Amino acid sequence: MDLSFKSQMSEALYDVKTYAQWLSIQDALPAYTYLKKVLKLIQWQDRISGQRTDRAFILKTPEHMDHMDALLSTFPDARIIQSHRDITIAVGSFCSFISHSRMTFSAGIDPKQVARHWVAKIHRMVDRIMAERKNQQSVKFTDVLYNNLTANSVAEMRRVYQQLGIEFSAAFEQNIQKWLSANSQHKYGRHEYILEDFGLTEQGIRQQFAKYITFFTLLEQQYAAHQ
Repeated sequence: MDLSFKSQMSEALYDVKTYAQWLSIQDALPAYTYLKKVLKLIQWQDRISGQRTDRAFILKTPEHMDHMDALLSTFPDARIIQSHRDITIAVGSFCSFISHSRMTFSAGIDPKQVARHWVAKIHRMVDRIMAERKNQQSVKFTDVLYNNLTANSVAEMRRVYQQLGIEFSAAFEQNIQKWLSANSQHKYGRHEYILEDFGLTEQGIRQQFAKYITFFTLLEQQYAAHQ
């Protein structure tokens, strides 16, 4: 996406307000068209090197939430895996991540300005994907709750693979267990932040994201009922 100069990467790493304003009104379809060309190039490289060419691509970025129409137009057979977490934690964590990322390239940052911009953008992305979920009944979404994934990663991954119709082999399970053993949560320390540093409060976030919280709560209840 970044190769087309139409991605959130620059917006995340730098304080570029005019670029962010320009990006918000751009048609994302050309960026996804170029992305498709890049993926075809990777497949071609696999073919000439004798590797598998039937493997599925897994593309992970929150930016897709903002452009589901362009994504599904370009990749009509795409399957969407949407992860979910307590929105107050997700928003706070994301603002902290953006702030720390910008420190690499900036002499100084304003955490409250970061939050004002990105909380509004996150709210728009969440609204857009929730609307798209109603419009795209034929598209199968697979939901993953963060707490379920951290509590029992193997069981949650097995469920995801079953829902996607992909074989979950014993070798794959062993690889997951091996990775988990070597990479425990907080291995490199906890990600700590204070909402107030960004001018945020839990109550304010919950009010702004009330519609999503209702959906999230129902999703938790559905998962609990099937346990």
